[in-house]
Parts: sequence; C-alpha cells; structure tokens
Amino acid sequence: SSNNENSIFPFVQPMEAECFPAPSSLIPPYLSFGPSLESPWYTQGIERFRQDLEKLHKKWIEECRCELKKTAIQAVPGGGNPNAEIVFIGEAPGKKEDELGHPFVGAAGKFLDEMLELINLKREEVYITNIVKYRPPKNPDPLPEEKSACRAWLQAELKKIKPLLIIFLG
Repeated sequence: SSNNENSIFPFVQPMEAECFPAPSSLIPPYLSFGPSLESPWYTQGIERFRQDLEKLHKKWIEECRCELKKTAIQAVPGGGNPNAEIVFIGEAPGKKEDELGHPFVGAAGKFLDEMLELINLKREEVYITNIVKYRPPKNPDPLPEEKSACRAWLQAELKKIKPLLIIFLG
C-alpha cells in the first residue's frame, strides 16, 4: 500500500533521493528557455515589454491605495526580464529593497541568486516581484488589507508578462 492512495495525483511517487541540478551538458539545446538573448528580435521585443512595464509601474505608483505607502521610502515594483517564462513572487520588500527600490536585493536576494545559479538560471532570465509593493514597518507579514490594496498591481504585472511558471517565495 502506498502513501499516495489519497493523493489527487496517485501516479506521482515521492522522491527519496537528494535533488541536484543536471549538468548543462546533459540538457539538450531545444529545452533552453526562449530565444537567444542576443538576437535582435529578442532585444527589440524585450525593450518594448520593459517600457510597457515601466508605464504600468508609474500608473500603479500613483494609483495604489496601500496604507504602507505612508511609511515606506518608495515603491518596490517588480524587476527582471519582462518577457520571462518564470516569475518569482515574494511577500513584501525588506529594508534594503525599500532603500534601493528593487526587489530581492538584500540577504534574501543573495540567497535567491545562489538558488538560481544551482538550476542554471540568472536573475536576468526571470522576473521577480512581491505581493505588496511597499515595505511594512519592522518587516511583519503584510496584513490582508495591504495585500488586497496591491493585488491589482500584481495582477497587471502577471497579465503583461504572461509567465509559464509562477513560484511563490517566503
């Protein structure tokens, strides 16, 4: 009898071995993510996406009614590849993020960069954002009303990027 009998995915077996990244030499080129980062099509398209996201962030910096706006230094909109297939979403910016205006630039960002490296990804290939765009004072978990106030902003980011995979951090 398997422990998976009550699972909605009974065909998935739990993994007992330690996970590790596959060497890049074993990953066929057709499994790489998206077009070449150097192609003119890609760089022109990504610049248009980047400009669209900048407009979206400016709009929401003005329109967001989050109470945390009153105590934060600045908004911390998402950042990274606007054409990313993978989006990472954290809860809220920390002190360093509030100071610099970029997501995951403190200790958590360093850890995220190390984890991305283990799976052969770079920060430039993914998009990173938070549910709440303003730092809660003293870094408590964001309140439901703070998450709700920033929800439309996050939804607009995701609608623009259209990722294939969303990974929640925290």
